[in-house]
Amino acid sequence: MGTRGLVFIRCHGRYFAFREAIVHQIPENDGKYHEWLESMRKVFTRFVQKLEEQYIPLVIPDSRKQDGLTSSLAERYMKSFLSVDDRLEMPPIQTLLPHLWGSDIEWMYTIDLDRELLGVDHSVYLKLSKIPREGRWHQYLDVDENRRRRVFQEETPGSIVGDVALKPSINSDLRARYNCIGIEPMSLKGFHSSTDTLLPREALLLSIFSCIHRSFKKLLDPFILEWTPESFSFQEIAFALLSIAAGEVTFESIRALDKNYEAEGYYILPDGHLLPCFLYERHFPGVEPGSAPRNRTYWFSNVLVHLVSRLDLVDVEKAAVIEVVDAGLDQGLDEFYAMVFSISDVILVHVQKGGGRVRVQRSDLMPLFYFDEESSNYLNGPRTRPAQDTQPPTPGGCRQLSDRKFRLNDGYDVVGIDAQSMGSSRRFVIEDIQTGKRFYSEVQHLDLFFSRNTEKDMLDLYIVIGEETTRRSVISLAALQFPMLPPKDTPFTNEVQMPISERYHYHFGRTLDSSKLFKIPNYQYIGFVEDAWGKYIHSMIQRETRHFEVAQFVQISGAQYRCLLPPGYRKLGMYHCFCNGLQAFLRHPQDESHEEWMKTIKYAVHQLSHLEQCPDSVFIVRGRSAIVAFGTRVKLFYYIYHREEAPVVPQNASPTSIQFAVSCTDPEPKHRLVQLIPGSEPIDLYYKDDRAKLEHWLKVFCDKKDFETEWDPITGEYITMARGVGNTE
Repeated sequence: MGTRGLVFIRCHGRYFAFREAIVHQIPENDGKYHEWLESMRKVFTRFVQKLEEQYIPLVIPDSRKQDGLTSSLAERYMKSFLSVDDRLEMPPIQTLLPHLWGSDIEWMYTIDLDRELLGVDHSVYLKLSKIPREGRWHQYLDVDENRRRRVFQEETPGSIVGDVALKPSINSDLRARYNCIGIEPMSLKGFHSSTDTLLPREALLLSIFSCIHRSFKKLLDPFILEWTPESFSFQEIAFALLSIAAGEVTFESIRALDKNYEAEGYYILPDGHLLPCFLYERHFPGVEPGSAPRNRTYWFSNVLVHLVSRLDLVDVEKAAVIEVVDAGLDQGLDEFYAMVFSISDVILVHVQKGGGRVRVQRSDLMPLFYFDEESSNYLNGPRTRPAQDTQPPTPGGCRQLSDRKFRLNDGYDVVGIDAQSMGSSRRFVIEDIQTGKRFYSEVQHLDLFFSRNTEKDMLDLYIVIGEETTRRSVISLAALQFPMLPPKDTPFTNEVQMPISERYHYHFGRTLDSSKLFKIPNYQYIGFVEDAWGKYIHSMIQRETRHFEVAQFVQISGAQYRCLLPPGYRKLGMYHCFCNGLQAFLRHPQDESHEEWMKTIKYAVHQLSHLEQCPDSVFIVRGRSAIVAFGTRVKLFYYIYHREEAPVVPQNASPTSIQFAVSCTDPEPKHRLVQLIPGSEPIDLYYKDDRAKLEHWLKVFCDKKDFETEWDPITGEYITMARGVGNTE
């Protein structure tokens, strides 16, 4: 399955991306599975609520400082998608954009909490409640090397296979009416002029459509069969294609945009206004997200557009034609043009009413995006109906709305087509608005899935859709490039410090600065706290360990699957050869309360008990040291493992050792968590005396002669750890 991957958690239609897999944590027991499912839904429902209330609405800066900063660093941290959860790899989004996956991703899992499915590489799906455990589900996965896509093995049981494709309900009355009213076929010539000569404007639009087609096809291939016409993704993509076809677009120079906030889903224009990114849902307060109308049926450039999913199904096609005819007639129209649009396919309709009858003409079902078994990268992806005309239409229903020259930006107009252009490769005559100088340039496509670098000697533009100023969005999936056309705008070069996600990383043999723990800004995320604690523990162990070779190899690791941690929690841990297997359960200082202390200690007991039941070492150990901390406020514990018989207690045993001896036979894990630094209140490492108390115990755990000894909590001595049966490594 590879080593570099992403797992997406889907809840309330949005994808939350983490860089790790968690499938093995899904319970097999039916009752526990539903308990797990509801728990996960509860967590991610809170994320969605926080996302919609705090992140998605854009806040317009009060002022734009001369240095390019629009807000303080603290404000940027508070308004970032990382403030929802700093483990996220990208903003939660309803549409997984291909360029966000990254070229280094070898596999992708989707835990779909809405539909209770596990997706692998967006191609095959298993039912969450039916997944074979202990990794056995992997045996059913295969790869079609010829088509380079994930598939199931032939022997995969049908009972575990899931499906995300939309199963539309068919209105049988509409389907029957279609067969009765005598609909007439009509060629595309009935919808636009029959001339074969392209005007500069429509030639440019065709070139732009061809450029954007490739990026959109990558987006549609894995997901279009899942979307309903009411879904945000469907409506926005449909509107973008219609806008391009009709020429209802503007352009923005890429190099002039402030791209500091690109990862947050918007740009800042040279005039200081914010420009949301296509499909990111970022919107201004009081304004709906996106640029598209929030209806299935609406007027666009004098054409009545009706959005429909799954036009590849004949019954859906018939019912949809009647739906759009009824929609126009219900508005009291005697004649109108209409379009049934499923993004991948389109039907053009002409309706005339008179003489006591309604005449309906329609085109064939025409694909804008052609998919077949060979071209689709997904096992159950879209498939264009074989009987269709596979020649994609020009934007005929929205063409020739104007014959005027086409404005590229404030610097250039497209005024003609080079007569020597050949085939589909057209050179355009582009005129400098100020000087009248003419240039000859083609339109090229820059797919941002492969590259985000632009050339200095060519004009690079993004397409912008949306008529209303507050509902414009920029399509940054791909860029339009015009070679030999010099940019005239001033490039934006100022960079601002943006929020980052942090975690502790193992540093071999290096002495780390431990002071970060004592400099935690309020706006920082919990990952900052994790990194600060990791560096502090690492430096303390290096300082307190007796033998250099032991200190040199100190290994502190974060949680194996960080996305399994409760929101706001972090965990660090070590193997038992270091510091008696110290485990640290960390929280942000702003989250501290008595209730949160109790919840965190309870979680620590659960995790320590799990380690006791599922050892990570070849040695038989007596327990583990554990830290629970909110920032610098700390409680230190030792979790002693269960014994059937009470141990012999030395005559000179300390009260703590006696407590360990009494506790170790108690089957209840929480009774075996013993506090090493007494007191109802935590110590605070800001204070030297408190810091000395913790460092004393770290010295106790680390002051041993080799890797195979540990501190015994009952005798207070260092003893050699025995190896488990069969563990002779």
